Amino acid sequence: MKPNAVACERDIGLGAPGLASVDSDLERREHHVGVAVALQRQLEVRLGGARAWWIWSLALTFVVYTFSFQTGYSIVNAGVQKDVGLSVSQVATIAAVYTWAFAISQFFGGALLDRLGSRKVLPASIALVIVGVFVFANATSYGMLLLSQVIVAIGSCTAFVGAGYIGGQWFGMAKFGFMFGLVEMGSAFTSAFALNVFEAVLGSITWRTLFNVYGVVGIVLLVLSALYIRNPAPVPAGPSDAARTVSPSPVRATRWMPCARCAPSTGTAAVARRG
Repeated sequence: MKPNAVACERDIGLGAPGLASVDSDLERREHHVGVAVALQRQLEVRLGGARAWWIWSLALTFVVYTFSFQTGYSIVNAGVQKDVGLSVSQVATIAAVYTWAFAISQFFGGALLDRLGSRKVLPASIALVIVGVFVFANATSYGMLLLSQVIVAIGSCTAFVGAGYIGGQWFGMAKFGFMFGLVEMGSAFTSAFALNVFEAVLGSITWRTLFNVYGVVGIVLLVLSALYIRNPAPVPAGPSDAARTVSPSPVRATRWMPCARCAPSTGTAAVARRG
């Protein structure tokens, strides 16, 4: 072979070492894909069942918990305004702050679930909402009320999309749309029911006592979620893992749908009620 041809092959990696490297890389890729396919088949066997419904129910309860907090505030805002000494414009600003904080946080909620999984994200989100509820229940100033709304909004950003994520992970992509529909239906019905419950309870206790009790209820949800909520299999360490190629996350496919629908259904509706 001519010297120039040998140099050319060496430069573009077509020599024996280069070909061996390419073959080794292909073998590794084929191995990863094979492992991912085997993992996917294993997961399909474990999807559904009582455990899946229990974990999904906890995620749905988190959605109801966050929605009901906003519903409750729309009822007690007159009492909050009187006790803390707020103006009408300040009440409206509190609602607006929640809406904007929630909408911005939604851009990151789906990505966090996709990268870290439900076990790490949802309990932490529930904890944030609980902190926000307690700050709200014991607020003595306009600033504390604003802070409580920001904390609740950040924690709530993974609630709705998290329930959809759990449905896709534990029931499979074939039932993903159906499970997401159940989340919407369940949250709508229970939020309407929560409205009547809050109105009935406020006849005998103050709004501060109500939301302190509500925070304790959240702690129970947090403990159960920390014990049971998880993905059916460990989340891959990096986005380039072969398992992600074979088994795409349901959040990635629908990440923007909950963002577009959930923010108006909570924050904007709350603005209308509070105004």
